[in-house]
Amino acid sequence: MFSNAIQAALEREIVGQPQALNAVVRGVTRVTSGLTPHERPLAAYLLMGPTGVGKSQTARAVARFLHGDDRQLVVADCNWGMHGDPWMSFATQLAPLFTQSTPNGDGIECPPLSVILVEGLESGPPELCKTLSRVLESTQIMLPQGRHGLLRNCIVFLTSRMCSREILDEASPIGFTS
Repeated sequence: MFSNAIQAALEREIVGQPQALNAVVRGVTRVTSGLTPHERPLAAYLLMGPTGVGKSQTARAVARFLHGDDRQLVVADCNWGMHGDPWMSFATQLAPLFTQSTPNGDGIECPPLSVILVEGLESGPPELCKTLSRVLESTQIMLPQGRHGLLRNCIVFLTSRMCSREILDEASPIGFTS
């Protein structure tokens, strides 16, 4: 089945994250089957854990699976340029993605099946997280120059290292144990 192809493609790149990959595979299968609501982003994932476990790589692997490469992946780093108005700094990173006017003229959409990776969520100011939550609910994002972007065609990955210590403390040991 198609889900098996997605699973195999992601497992070639991401090791040791079967539960997270299963959730992503189910979501991508729904998206590519057209079984997602049109008034929200196609899918949104919050991937948490310590550095090096494959959070960002998962988003890159999904973009490669859907498009053959990761050119449709847009990365917004919450560490980058968060001086002044943090939301505008963030929205500026996403602005190049929005290229297509909607048929009814209510905003600018990103190309179908675009993948957005929001890295380092814990590094952004608290109001950024609150605003992102509203954006994921409404799909509308205010872009520079007063334009309205719509995330209806996007798959969104949010990554965070929050709770990394707790995650590591609960993890099964790897390698030899006494």
